[in-house]
Amino acid sequence: MRIICIPPHASKVINGFKLYSEIYRDCDLYLYPSGGKMKTKQFEEDNSPVQIKNIIAYRFSENEIDTLNTVEDNFWVSKISNYSTNGFIGSRYPENCGKKSMYSEKYYLYSSPGNFYIKYIKDLGTEVQH
Repeated sequence: MRIICIPPHASKVINGFKLYSEIYRDCDLYLYPSGGKMKTKQFEEDNSPVQIKNIIAYRFSENEIDTLNTVEDNFWVSKISNYSTNGFIGSRYPENCGKKSMYSEKYYLYSSPGNFYIKYIKDLGTEVQH
């Protein structure tokens, strides 16, 4: 457990922790899918392979030992999709002041605040399909 003291009228940005870093293995999901073999596996809270609990406990003064407030959130992975690079990364020409750039930029097609991604590199020596 980490304790972080934040003085009045101040703030603290907390980041840099990993939610999950393992590859989920399932016979219905190809490890290195080609365009036509990309699938999604759906989950409910009770059968999700990744469940996360976040508890924030706080008080406004060190003297308030009995007045500990808590906020608790539970999260779970509701679906896992395994994409090929071409099925996940798109290309576009950014626009600024009504003019399109001469140079394209890459972007994640499925970017969303409710999603997270695990990038992995294909091991050329492996024969594993799933």
